[in-house]
Amino acid sequence: MQTDACLLGVLDAVFDCEPPGYDEGRLEELDYFSAAGWQDWLPHFRGMAWTTDIVLQKLSIKADSATPFDVSHLMFNLSGDIIYRVALSHELGCQEGGSPVLKSLNILTEIGTSRILNPIMANDFIFRMTSQYNMWKEALEVVNSLSEKLIRERKRMHEETSCETATKSRDLLDTLILSTYSDDKRLSHREIRDEVNTCIFGGVDTTGSALTWFFMDMAKHPEHQTKVQEEIDDALGDHPEDYIDRYTLMKS
Repeated sequence: MQTDACLLGVLDAVFDCEPPGYDEGRLEELDYFSAAGWQDWLPHFRGMAWTTDIVLQKLSIKADSATPFDVSHLMFNLSGDIIYRVALSHELGCQEGGSPVLKSLNILTEIGTSRILNPIMANDFIFRMTSQYNMWKEALEVVNSLSEKLIRERKRMHEETSCETATKSRDLLDTLILSTYSDDKRLSHREIRDEVNTCIFGGVDTTGSALTWFFMDMAKHPEHQTKVQEEIDDALGDHPEDYIDRYTLMKS
């Protein structure tokens, strides 16, 4: 319960949202994080080879220079590209010149964390009188604008597509638009946006951090690199490097 309360506090501080699912278990019926739901997203996993190729090329150049560099910057750019591609079918382009959306997410994370850690800043009335409030509003507008735009475009696409075609979820956004509660009521526009922002915020930050620590540990322990390579070879078998199927996904 403490973890849920902390998560809600961070989300509210960052996005000013109340994610569905914590009130009366309204999202019990949604299974877009289940293994069955991931199977519809396999085309995205297969198409991410170019995304990882970009960061691998940059890592190779950095390694050849034999000088220290900040790997976290590369990993957060990579995670931004991956999360937006898989969840929203959108090419964010973080690794190709940066992205104002990712910059805004970083600002929201920093301000949201400071509000959680500082009891005074946690007070909405006091927070609105600080200079951070304007920064928070501007950053939130950047993130929300893209989310709103993608939701409107996808809903329009669903309206123009036959019902039979629209029942197949391509990504998280499709799943949210097509999902219903136990009473067959669909999610509201605000609920969809809040769920999208929750996934983006949680996905980019945690994935970027995890990848940063992973590469740091691999660099410090070369013997583990061999074990990782053996596991990858075992999973892929004789298939090409960008291959992934239902069995590989479930096995991992």
